[in-house]
Amino acid sequence: LLQYYGFVLPSNPHDSLYLSIRDVAAHVVRAGIGSEADRLDRLSLLASMSPDSSLGLVDDLDRHRLLLTHDGPTKEMMMVARVLALNRTALAGYNGNLDLIAARVASGKYLDVHNEIATWRLLHAASHTRLHCMPTTLDEDLALLA
Repeated sequence: LLQYYGFVLPSNPHDSLYLSIRDVAAHVVRAGIGSEADRLDRLSLLASMSPDSSLGLVDDLDRHRLLLTHDGPTKEMMMVARVLALNRTALAGYNGNLDLIAARVASGKYLDVHNEIATWRLLHAASHTRLHCMPTTLDEDLALLA
């Protein structure tokens, strides 16, 4: 609701936050980005994990998939964040076998502890940035509803 109407309702199960791939990617640590080949590997992974080959790459489709909800991130959001959080060492550790990485990420399992921590840091940073762009605080919104 906040994103579209400018207010929130406490414990609204339908309230969610859409984060585009750009929102999340803006917080990827520069040293972890790697070479152009590493970037292409990440794009290939995202394309291979979506039936329409567009996960994280088509805003119209992603508005219903890349969400943070009261129950946590959607499976698709976690997939995108885990792929973006892959560091060069993790990519190299799979010896170029992107199918193994894609299968593991698509199954909902984390790749390794370091990637999972980086994934949650990315999501935290992206949502924190989005929250600070809002014109009012939660307390101000609740005061308006009182």
